[in-house]
Amino acid sequence: MNCKVVIDTNVFMHADNPASGRQEDAVEFLESIEQGNGLVDVDIEGRILGEYRERISGSSLSSGLLATWLQNKKIQHIPSNATPDVRRWIGRSVGDALDRTFLKTAYSSTGKKLISHDYTDFPDRKRTKIKSRLRVDVLSARQFNQAS
Repeated sequence: MNCKVVIDTNVFMHADNPASGRQEDAVEFLESIEQGNGLVDVDIEGRILGEYRERISGSSLSSGLLATWLQNKKIQHIPSNATPDVRRWIGRSVGDALDRTFLKTAYSSTGKKLISHDYTDFPDRKRTKIKSRLRVDVLSARQFNQAS
């Protein structure tokens, strides 16, 4: 696999939580990034990495992967290329400020993929609108695994 993705924090958290009901899919996805040629894009301002550090336990699978990916430069800091119109549309469409950062980063990524288990801020109907308007795929780990 050779792809660039933006990963919502909840995917890492589900990988570490057997009770989530999404652990198997999340682990399979993260392992595909680890074992393949996948790269993870994060915002240049550091908001996404800050959320990862704040929410992901230090002794977990996800924490270990993040540390390895940072060391091996599998995580890349990218600047936003969202136009003012795109930023306004995202601002009106996504309520949570950090979720807007994830989406703007996915928009700026050449991979145009946001892997997220957040169906509150990104319900199916909104994912369809995002795909149509921004050409960004917002996928669950399972959807990504099935497409790969």
